[in-house]
Amino acid sequence: AAKEAAAAAAAMDALRRQSEQAQEQLLARAEKAEAEADRLRTQLAEAESSAEERLRAARAEAEARLAALMAQHAKELAAVRDESQQLQRALERERALSAGLREKLDFAEAELSKPPPPPDTRDRDAARAARQALLSQRQAFEAAMAAARQQMEGVGMLADSATSAVESHVCDRLKQCEERLARLAKQVAAAAAYLKNKPKPKPP
Repeated sequence: AAKEAAAAAAAMDALRRQSEQAQEQLLARAEKAEAEADRLRTQLAEAESSAEERLRAARAEAEARLAALMAQHAKELAAVRDESQQLQRALERERALSAGLREKLDFAEAELSKPPPPPDTRDRDAARAARQALLSQRQAFEAAMAAARQQMEGVGMLADSATSAVESHVCDRLKQCEERLARLAKQVAAAAAYLKNKPKPKPP
């Protein structure tokens, strides 16, 4: 009976030691799992903070670029309007000059269309000189009219060319702005999807 009691006591001690060892191992594993969970939570917080910072920076950059492009667009439009006004004033001056030349031509044609005076009331040489002067004046007027037309055509072509060039430049800049904004929107969407779909660590 004493031997059996001693054996039972030894078995109980062995079981107690095994239980203590098992508890220590479980405690160590729990502490390790908790440390790993803390590390994962820290990494997740850092990743979320970094993604939010990148998102804010991308948004701020997009807004700044858009504001700069809109300011440049407004500046270019103002320059186009100013140049168009200058060209319009030049065209008005050319029209006024053409109107004055037209009046002179009408007067010259009216003078030429008048019947010559009777030979006995007016000197033939004086009449011939007056007619020649009117012809010279008409030729000078026609040359001035041709030059005015060429100048008006040149001004119109210059206005069309300047307007077309500025419009093309503005369209190109707006297209570049839209492409940059689309790329930034994709980056923002990718960052948001990453934060939304990233698996969170399971609790121990």
